[in-house]
Amino acid sequence: MIARLVIAAWLALLPARGAAPPASAFLRAANGEQRTIYIIGMDEQAIRFRESLEATVVRQIANVEVKGLFFFSSPAMAEAQVLFEGRKYAAARAKFAALREDYENLAGIEGNPAAQAGFMELECLRRSGDLEGLAKALETFDRRGLGGESQRRQLDLYTTWDAVRVQDWPRAEASAREALKDRSLPSSQKVQAAYCLGQALEAQGKPDAAIDAYQTAMAADGGTAVEITREAALKTLRLHRKDPAVIAAMKTGDGPGRTRLLEAAGLAELYGSLPGVGEPLPPELAEFLKFRPESAPRDK
Repeated sequence: MIARLVIAAWLALLPARGAAPPASAFLRAANGEQRTIYIIGMDEQAIRFRESLEATVVRQIANVEVKGLFFFSSPAMAEAQVLFEGRKYAAARAKFAALREDYENLAGIEGNPAAQAGFMELECLRRSGDLEGLAKALETFDRRGLGGESQRRQLDLYTTWDAVRVQDWPRAEASAREALKDRSLPSSQKVQAAYCLGQALEAQGKPDAAIDAYQTAMAADGGTAVEITREAALKTLRLHRKDPAVIAAMKTGDGPGRTRLLEAAGLAELYGSLPGVGEPLPPELAEFLKFRPESAPRDK
């Protein structure tokens, strides 16, 4: 995607300490010229750049002559992304933070490295479950330069997560339901909304509806929300374990709770194959494995 240039917010040069290499970007000029440039500085009038990393000549192009810029991912950004995808969130966040600081004065350009790194810092906090840290980081987060609708939607979802953080369950429920109305919501975000809805419903004493929401979260995951999928599975099993009808079915193999018991047994069996699950089920939930369809007592 070719990012549009946001001219008004350009204010400063890249850091004089030279810790970060120039930001490489694909330039589309108003005169039709297209090429890769290496940005070394900018102000309200122009971008200063080199034509290669080895070049010593500094050129510039007036802001009004720029039709669009697309920033390429740097090796440092790619390294941080690998850590993130490996669920090493603390290490990834540290690298994203350094990148944000290195390129923070490019914040006025859509899709710039500082904005991307800052957004990924927030995601590290969310994925690691640090909702307090997420709330604090959002207080100073520079929203300029975010280059995609998906990122803007994620910022909206952070308000749902914040309602969960402060345990404002009616607000969390309303916010999550509103998000789920959007049929174009990516699966990675539908998972979040459904999971938050499940927590809100559970906290409000609506276990059946909460199980439905958790199941929606598990079904929506395409492998991008392993932490949520795992927690949704555990919460679902715990709700089943507290259900009097299920408890009765565990004792007699009969009654109205039998269907739910078999559902819980199937989920318990599936749990071990979920991505990112490195520990067994707690003993009180592993008990469901005894009631898998092939071994469960039959109705008389």
